[in-house]
Amino acid sequence: MGRIITITDESIREALQGVRRQYFAGNLKRPQKLDFIRTEALEIGITSYETYTAEDVHFHAAAAEYQYMLSGRTWYMDVDTGEIFEFSKGDFYVIMPGTVYAQKSKAGTSLVFIKVPSVDDKHVLDPSDTVRKWYAESQETERKGNHQEGGPLKISGGRVSHCLAVAETMKRLAKQYPKGLSADEDDLFLLGYLHDIGYAFADEQRNHACAGGEELKRQGYRYWREVYYHGKVQEEYDSAELDLLNYADMVTDVNGNDVTVSERIADIGRRYGESSYQKKESEELARKLSALPYYERE
Repeated sequence: MGRIITITDESIREALQGVRRQYFAGNLKRPQKLDFIRTEALEIGITSYETYTAEDVHFHAAAAEYQYMLSGRTWYMDVDTGEIFEFSKGDFYVIMPGTVYAQKSKAGTSLVFIKVPSVDDKHVLDPSDTVRKWYAESQETERKGNHQEGGPLKISGGRVSHCLAVAETMKRLAKQYPKGLSADEDDLFLLGYLHDIGYAFADEQRNHACAGGEELKRQGYRYWREVYYHGKVQEEYDSAELDLLNYADMVTDVNGNDVTVSERIADIGRRYGESSYQKKESEELARKLSALPYYERE
């Protein structure tokens, strides 16, 4: 008789706290937090990098590695040829047995891996000077907040007004709709005020949320994930605080004025272009937020 074995999302998220890799299935010798499914046929698991990470140079003698990107960005160097491969959300790739590679990943990168078969065949090698330099270049870039030539964006007076208005909207809505929120009103006000701090660190607009979240994480700020993931349509992270932040952001224009969601989307289209990713993201985000109890129908 058949049966269905499950591992819940809650269990996976809890198991990943403080570690970057957990296995769902495999013939594993070492203990791990998740109650995995034991099989010799393959290994399946998830790797999640909360900070910039460089993996050991290594190869697998017998197993092929199949990988699917859930979020973020990762790079591989084929050490034998020097060729660089770059992957981001939605990409699928295979690393064949015997391939010696180096890997580095941005903060916020997550991927699902499948290794066939499940054997202990990993061979770690010392990195060459070329690989060390390659790792160091990315580490320095991450430390500087992903700045490129020309320097970071700036926080304008209008942006400050926008952040203050978002903060006040979050505090007001929290009084009316406290269900599901763990943050108090003062926490939410501060979160709203800080949500666009990444404009002081990012090199371009599309990176401001990640840059702000990474800097606040470095500072030990509790709600850095809400900053990191705000304004994005994604499945990696969710919270009542993030929903509230996204909604407050969507009903506040760039100068801090109250607007409807439709007006906000139209303004984004005028500033970035009707076919821009910014407008498409805002439209998708609005559809997600429309299920919230405080969403105002227009």
